[in-house]
Amino acid sequence: MNGNTSRAYRPTGRSPRDRRREDRLRTGLIAGIILVAMAAVLFLTLIIIELAGRPGKDPADDPGIEQPSGAFDLAEIEVPSKSVHAGDLILINSTYPYVFPETSPVVLPVINNRTVHGKSEKGNNIYSYYTQNGEAKCAKLEEKTLTLFQRWTDDFYRATQNSDLFIFDEDGYRTKEDQEKLVQKKPTQYAAAGATEHHTGKATDLYVYTGKISGNIDDPGFISIFSWIYDNAYKYGFIHRYPAEKESITGVAYEPYHFRQVGYAHAFYMYKNGYCLEEYLDLITNGHTAESPLEFKADDGNTYMVYYQKADEGDITKLSVPAQLAYSISGDNRGGFVITVTANEE
Repeated sequence: MNGNTSRAYRPTGRSPRDRRREDRLRTGLIAGIILVAMAAVLFLTLIIIELAGRPGKDPADDPGIEQPSGAFDLAEIEVPSKSVHAGDLILINSTYPYVFPETSPVVLPVINNRTVHGKSEKGNNIYSYYTQNGEAKCAKLEEKTLTLFQRWTDDFYRATQNSDLFIFDEDGYRTKEDQEKLVQKKPTQYAAAGATEHHTGKATDLYVYTGKISGNIDDPGFISIFSWIYDNAYKYGFIHRYPAEKESITGVAYEPYHFRQVGYAHAFYMYKNGYCLEEYLDLITNGHTAESPLEFKADDGNTYMVYYQKADEGDITKLSVPAQLAYSISGDNRGGFVITVTANEE
């Protein structure tokens, strides 16, 4: 065949379209790698934050993390459910009457448990308190209350040199029969049998008797001296039980003379916060558990943690108590127990 044959030209390299496609693929791949890396970094960061916030981390490493200071290891003990009717914190009134125990409490005469401060001009012993008719008929208190009462009134004497405190014979411990007799004599003056704190031996009424005149410790002529009694009662575990401003809560008219032993920690908190016993028990009952106790530091330097547990329906109640710290238990006479934990300061 003669002559030249012509052919279409086909380049052997990549076309501009191919190069643009490859550039787009490369850009997308790089962007994808960056997104994956960012996601990995974010995931690792979340893991680190989660591990840092778990229990066991030293709070000093992150001041923003609050750790409950009241946490303590718990153990379980069994107590008779009927014990809700006994203890320093039982509430006694017409709604929650006293449940008389099978065995009466051991009570001691006030007159035998006093410190002699000196001698009068006639040679008689001078005490910081006294009763009417000697050992046989005088007012009585249960032993722990009497010991605390003695310290309280002896310190009052040391602070004031006043020995005019007075207790009527019937104004300490009272049996059911004692109360019934008082009600028969003065039905409008005394609570019904079962509705008075005097059955516990933990309550007493204090008056002033100078040998010439007598009256309440808040009377204008006496209050300048006897304000010490009100101001310092909590230090010995006593509360002024029926203040005038709490009548609508206690249901009892103002009694300037009536004091009740509830234990130091509780008396401290009630006095410092202006609570009566009803208010304090309501505070403890509503939300304060072993895991979330009411925690406070008192004047004695100790930290106290107080919480509530309802009694079980059967004869035995299983209570959660501290495994290693000191504690005490009191019924509230309303269906539950108040546990008080003491963390001694070193």
